[in-house]
Amino acid sequence: MNYKAWYDEENGILRADILKKFEPEDTKGLMNVVNNEFTDEQRRYLLLTMFEDAQVMPSKETRKAMREAASLVKLSKIAMCGAKPTVRMLGKIVLAAMGKTEDSKFFTTEEEALAWLKAEKEKEKEKESK
Repeated sequence: MNYKAWYDEENGILRADILKKFEPEDTKGLMNVVNNEFTDEQRRYLLLTMFEDAQVMPSKETRKAMREAASLVKLSKIAMCGAKPTVRMLGKIVLAAMGKTEDSKFFTTEEEALAWLKAEKEKEKEKESK
């Protein structure tokens, strides 16, 4: 397993640290965590942090697994931090394939990513209360 994932109670989000090169089985495992941590009614917010050893080009099989997994998991917003510019470019391609370009954003720091996710959660609450 090349990642660590857990539910952050304090912030009401799922966190995933990508520790090493992501493989197809990692994609399936992470999507299972997402599905198990959230009820169907909950908005699903993900903070994805990429560590240095994870910043390599995923294989064709991994990218395919990511696209397939995206159709099975409903993530509301995805914040990514720690990625180098080249990894961000690749991330944008993968997110576009997942149909998540409008629902995701890259950040330099975890604090910026958390602030964005919190603001997005507030927007959703306001919409739902109207």
